[in-house]
Amino acid sequence: MSLPLLVILLFGFVVIPLLILKSLLKHRTLTLQVRQRGLHTRGKVLRVRDDFKGNSSRVDYVFSPPEGPEIHDSFHDSRQAAATRTPGSPIDIAYLPEAPRHHLRENVGFERPQVILVTLLFLLFASCGGIGVVGNYLQSARQAETPRP
Repeated sequence: MSLPLLVILLFGFVVIPLLILKSLLKHRTLTLQVRQRGLHTRGKVLRVRDDFKGNSSRVDYVFSPPEGPEIHDSFHDSRQAAATRTPGSPIDIAYLPEAPRHHLRENVGFERPQVILVTLLFLLFASCGGIGVVGNYLQSARQAETPRP
């Protein structure tokens, strides 16, 4: 195995999963901040559109925090759950007063058991992948050094 291939494989098996994990942990931190310090308001559903790719629907909504302009956003929901939402129906929102763009629908977020499970899976993937790649590289380096009769 060549050194450039080693670097590419380590990047794919270690760096990328750790960057994804960092992003997920940032989302968890945001979830905790919104739950601890967030203000509550009611938004309204603007429209519900079916996704043609899967079994979900996209729900577009808007809410108006007193601190600033209207915030428009959307989320994906199962078609069955989205069918209960109609344009104009209320939706509960929690948001950070200093940054209303950081908001969550009520009872939604990245929970502790999910964080633990995902963290363990990513760390297992990164460590097994990294150890496997480095082990393969060292083995191929030893074979290259061994003189052939």
